[in-house]
Amino acid sequence: MFVNTQCAFCGQMFDYDSSSGEPVAECPHCGKSNTVELAGAPPPDLTVQHNAPTLAGVKTCPTCKAQIERDAVLCIHCGTNLTTGQKAGGPSWLATHGPLAGVVGVAVIIGAVAVGYLLWPEADVPALPDSALPAAPQPEPPVAPPPAHTEPKPTIMATTNESPELAEADATPPPPPKPTAAELAAEQAAQEAAAERAAFAQKKFAAEQQFRFQLDTREPLYVTNELMELRRRNGLLTKGTLIGFDGRGTNRVVLLTTPDGEASVPLIALDAPTRRRLDPDYREAFIQHVMSTRMPDPQTTSPEE
Repeated sequence: MFVNTQCAFCGQMFDYDSSSGEPVAECPHCGKSNTVELAGAPPPDLTVQHNAPTLAGVKTCPTCKAQIERDAVLCIHCGTNLTTGQKAGGPSWLATHGPLAGVVGVAVIIGAVAVGYLLWPEADVPALPDSALPAAPQPEPPVAPPPAHTEPKPTIMATTNESPELAEADATPPPPPKPTAAELAAEQAAQEAAAERAAFAQKKFAAEQQFRFQLDTREPLYVTNELMELRRRNGLLTKGTLIGFDGRGTNRVVLLTTPDGEASVPLIALDAPTRRRLDPDYREAFIQHVMSTRMPDPQTTSPEE
């Protein structure tokens, strides 16, 4: 007889031949063995045994229901003796009567302190004679303050020709004279001139910075090991790599390496654009010359005009 059975491992349904008498059926889907119940076999009788040991080798305490060892005589959780059924190690007298013991102890300490204070002998202190006592300080007589020193006030002697009122009037300084219209106009003109000079200096500084920026963009200074072309005032052109400078003043020369070897060219022999790129002092003098010639006077409107 075939019985439809569900596999306990993969959950698939399969047919099992119960007439074989085998309690184990192999799942055709996953290949695992499943335990099946044979038809017609009577179920075993089940009995309940209290406090029986489990397969793990433990049993249950009847008092606290905790798991203890099978051969234990005393519960380690609640302290119950499993043979007599009584708990071992009950509460002590001190734990039960703790407040009373504290009150009695405090009373005994207070009584001992009081008895010791009453029975402690007092030391005899000898009396001091009256002569040994220090005399009371006598108050000092008050000292009169020194008389205040008063300086004599200066007196103004009036001449026979002037009265005291006229003398006091001459002692006060006269008020400063008021400025005239010409003085006010001159002061205002000086303030306006100072303001114009300050505005002109600010415009000149801005124009000079702009000119320096244009010059650095158009004619930047040569640096060491840079290829350059030196054009002299007579039109002669020399090409090479900048090495450095030598000499001072009008004898200062620029050193460079050329295909023919090392050469030196005096700075005063170069044309203006080339020298501005090599001589910083000459470049600064050129900037100041341009600003002094092209910058307008303070009376004009702007440097660009």
